[in-house]
Amino acid sequence: MYEIKSSQDMFQEYNPENLPCNETLWLRMDASCCITYNPDSNIVLTRYISKEDFQLAQKETIQNLSLSDNQLHYLPANLTESIANLTCLNLSNNRLYDLPDSLNLLKKLTYLNLDYNKFLCIPNVVGQLTSLKTLKAHQNRITCCKNNLETLSNLESLDLSSNQLNDLPSSYAGLIRLRSLRLAKNGFKNIPDCVTNGMPSLQIFDFSQNCNSKIDVPPKSTDLIAFYAERNNICPLFPTWVLSPKLVHLETVSLNETIFRKYDLPEESFVSRVKKLSMKQCKLLETTVDKIIAGTPCLEELLIGNRRNIHKNIFWYMPIETLKKPSNLKVLDASGTEIPSIPKIIKSFVNLSVINVSCNNVNWLPDEICCLKNLSSLIIDWNSLVVLPKNIGELSSLKELKACHNSLNVMPDTVGALTNLQYIDLYDNEFETVPEAVTRLPNLIGMDLEQNYFSTDDLLLNRDVRYENMRDVLREHWDEDCKFVDGMKVQSAKAFHSSEGEANSPSLSRSTTNSSLEKANLFSYPENADDTTNEHWDSSEDSADEFDPHEIKEPRRRVYSPFTFYKPSQRVFCPGESHNKRIITRVNKMLRNGTLGSSTNFEEVSTVSSRTRLSRVADIPEDSISATDERARSLRGRYIEREALP
Repeated sequence: MYEIKSSQDMFQEYNPENLPCNETLWLRMDASCCITYNPDSNIVLTRYISKEDFQLAQKETIQNLSLSDNQLHYLPANLTESIANLTCLNLSNNRLYDLPDSLNLLKKLTYLNLDYNKFLCIPNVVGQLTSLKTLKAHQNRITCCKNNLETLSNLESLDLSSNQLNDLPSSYAGLIRLRSLRLAKNGFKNIPDCVTNGMPSLQIFDFSQNCNSKIDVPPKSTDLIAFYAERNNICPLFPTWVLSPKLVHLETVSLNETIFRKYDLPEESFVSRVKKLSMKQCKLLETTVDKIIAGTPCLEELLIGNRRNIHKNIFWYMPIETLKKPSNLKVLDASGTEIPSIPKIIKSFVNLSVINVSCNNVNWLPDEICCLKNLSSLIIDWNSLVVLPKNIGELSSLKELKACHNSLNVMPDTVGALTNLQYIDLYDNEFETVPEAVTRLPNLIGMDLEQNYFSTDDLLLNRDVRYENMRDVLREHWDEDCKFVDGMKVQSAKAFHSSEGEANSPSLSRSTTNSSLEKANLFSYPENADDTTNEHWDSSEDSADEFDPHEIKEPRRRVYSPFTFYKPSQRVFCPGESHNKRIITRVNKMLRNGTLGSSTNFEEVSTVSSRTRLSRVADIPEDSISATDERARSLRGRYIEREALP
């Protein structure tokens, strides 16, 4: 199954500076550092490094040194005497707030990692490391940057993310070799002038989590490969420059969870080179998507689904018809967008390998979807599907079919022709027996049939491998998406951490993909709901609620997660919610608001007939009913008129 990467993951994918050298070549001093204790309190005061520590290297020259995770408060001035030939230095995860001036003796240093320390600014000595190519200062307390980095003419990668910056010196425009710049999670209100007027070789630019910033001014570099502006809250204007044909190398644009007040898209036709467009939870409309993708004929991945129930993209239809070259598209994610169906034009997207339409209102799949011979992953969970297309066996490349949490009760015989199918998830459907077509799949290694109308105890499926083993294989295969508590699927911690700041507690029972929403959150109580949520439905003799369409079936054995405080059935839409509120409820509300005197006598019974309820309202003095409660006044009048008839 495909994986939707966060901005940090995608940045690493394109980052020209991967690990500077093999990890096995690093000398790690975390175990050999000396510790000074306070003899009275036995508390660590500091850690220091002596020259004798470096005798571990014997005659070999130390080139890569890691002092990370040592709680260091400072570095000794004589540190550099034994490591003059050092090329890579990792000082991350300490308590450093400054660096010794003697560090400028490291003339060959090309990699310096200062992540997770307490620096308030970049030390001046860093500007003297003229051979430096990679500088990382993520997660510090940097509030301003000096001009000391403008002399680093060889610098290629600069990471200043997760600090307190709101601007960069204009002199940084002279960093002509800089290819990667990360400014995420700071306080910038605009793209810095040094980026818009300089840094001509910039390829990777991450400007995410700079709330309410203006990003409509383009960088000067025409070599840009990837641009990230995720979770920037509300920005004034959509960056139309990302669609400019001048950016011939720009392939990835990720704007997830960033909302734009205006989309001043060009009226005339344009041709963009973007191959991957990710705009999840941007409050998009289908008309806006239509205009954007109309000028992106090279598009290979279109990710416009939702992960959670905030800032959702809501579509009346799947916006894919304006794409001029549908055969280029390989990945389509429209999960959680409330689309009612998949258009028949889907057959034109012949190279699609992944379709994710989970958590929608789809109740049927068009036969045209069976024309996608290259489709390897079909994710249709959390919909209202009753049956699959008869020709689904024509999906010859299909390896994964995720159809859990639907209403499927029959499986087409052609499913047996899916010879490449390895994983199939039919969890929580309406099957009364094991689908026979599934038992004929020759390469199936993972399957889940739980929460249907049959028992899976001691199930063999006419093969040597037991069903329980296949179920465990499937759950391990999708372990990144969901985990299991007492046999019930719940969201994994990794899925909750897909973007920083999300909740990290288990969800209601369900199964999702990385891009799926919690189905339980898609259905919520009305905003004006009151204490009626604790009432029972009407149980009078004229109620038809006793009908049970499954009364002849054996009830499914439901298992709920210990983290489920409400059963899933209590979270879904209830027909009674569309009815007018009960009179007794309205009277209770009037009592709470003080619009009805508390001295009024009436009996509060929840299972009386509607005629008895009306009679009790009629007993209420007319002057006690609020003038704004027209319905109660009307019902009272109607009852009195009816009682006066012979």
